[in-house]
Amino acid sequence: FNVILGLSPSAAILLAGGIVVLYCVVGGMWSITLTDILQFIIMTIGIFFVLLPLAISRAGGFSGMRDTLPASYFDITAIGGGTIFAYFLLFFFGIMIGQDIWQRVFTARNSVVARWGGVAAGVYCLLYAVAGALIGSAAKVILPNLATPDNAFAEVTKAALPVGLTGLVLAAALAAVMSTASATLLAASTILANDLYASFFGGGDRVRLSRIFTLLVGGVVLVLSLLVKDVVGALTVAYDLLSGALFVPILGALFWSRATGTGALVAMAVSSVVVVVLMIVLGLFSNWPIIAGMLVSFVLFVGVSLLTRPTSEREAAAWDRRVRGTA
Repeated sequence: FNVILGLSPSAAILLAGGIVVLYCVVGGMWSITLTDILQFIIMTIGIFFVLLPLAISRAGGFSGMRDTLPASYFDITAIGGGTIFAYFLLFFFGIMIGQDIWQRVFTARNSVVARWGGVAAGVYCLLYAVAGALIGSAAKVILPNLATPDNAFAEVTKAALPVGLTGLVLAAALAAVMSTASATLLAASTILANDLYASFFGGGDRVRLSRIFTLLVGGVVLVLSLLVKDVVGALTVAYDLLSGALFVPILGALFWSRATGTGALVAMAVSSVVVVVLMIVLGLFSNWPIIAGMLVSFVLFVGVSLLTRPTSEREAAAWDRRVRGTA
């Protein structure tokens, strides 16, 4: 929006974010599923079949890129083992338990579709990441003096593509952003409506309740998006909390029958505090907030679960029926 239409970043955030909030409020998971299908098609065509080959060609092909760019651009370990380990800690565990990921799993027709759909999605994400890295490398060749790296995608699109294809490729980028935003928005509003509000105040009209929370969460996120300028920093905070505070209780609850709700709540609460304090003391990009958070979470989750009353067989059976969709 900023590069092509000349909109300010704030106006672009409000426009794109407003559209996402609107279709999430109106259509919920069904609208997200339908728009995800369309966004997937646009992303695939725009990135893999349009921008990737044309950008590489404009950069002189792989041989031209190799002659122009430093050798480190083609070495997957060039950023260093420490940085690779940091990214692994930051994103691997967080993505594994992301509610926006699991909502797709639970909408699958059956377990076979869920399993192979997950595998296919993982392979696609890997290919998409490689395509993004190659496009970024081509952009460095085509636009060596780019003043604002954050605008690299839009600028290389303008430079490498004819006018008619520019809109398609930028729509592909917007589709990727909107797909992620809509999923996380619905995930947050679902947790607030079903797991928190309904637990304390009763269910009521679940659809209406979910729409209200979606609108509220969307509004808060739009405001935060206008205030937070460091996108990488914001992602780091989010994934530090996901990995450091939530990973152990969520996986433990799935695989350990002796786990209790009290153990999970205590582990999440205390490890969240540990993660936040260490991020403040050691900095956002330190590995220790995640490592310490996971260790504290594990000790408290196991310890408190063993010290509290186990889940009754009746509650466990009811939960099992709910998970299997037979409740």
